[in-house]
Amino acid sequence: EDGVNGLLVNFRSPEHIVDRIGEACDDEDLRKRLGKAARETVLARYDRRDCVRRQIDMIYQAMK
Repeated sequence: EDGVNGLLVNFRSPEHIVDRIGEACDDEDLRKRLGKAARETVLARYDRRDCVRRQIDMIYQAMK
């Protein structure tokens, strides 16, 4: 989520990408806050056991 746990960019706009990288490079507090929030998001949404179970389920569904 832009500004919450990462910085979103228009991937078709090199200028926008550069601007957002510059924004992160210039603001240590922003980097720390986004990094912490990103880690929390991954831990909350992507539990390893849950991801493995979902992958196994997808494999079984593909085999049907």
